[in-house]
Amino acid sequence: MILGFIGVGSIGEAMITGLCRCPHAPEKIVIYDVDEDKCRSVSKRFAQVEIAPDNQTLRDRVVGGFLCVLPQRAPQVVRPRTG
Repeated sequence: MILGFIGVGSIGEAMITGLCRCPHAPEKIVIYDVDEDKCRSVSKRFAQVEIAPDNQTLRDRVVGGFLCVLPQRAPQVVRPRTG
């Protein structure tokens, strides 16, 4: 199963860490955050974590996902890409 995380702040990172360390970890976790340093930090720690170039690419690739952003940012983040 391929899971996705939009937002890799404290809560997102904690959830990813827990999933990656569990005995039946997902085969792949795709992440995206506007802060590229956060994404790189998490992906360096876990082999199954891959960084998506944008949130739409992430959503196109995953079976299930988690939105780990501040509530006021959610409408902007979940808006589909146009053009």
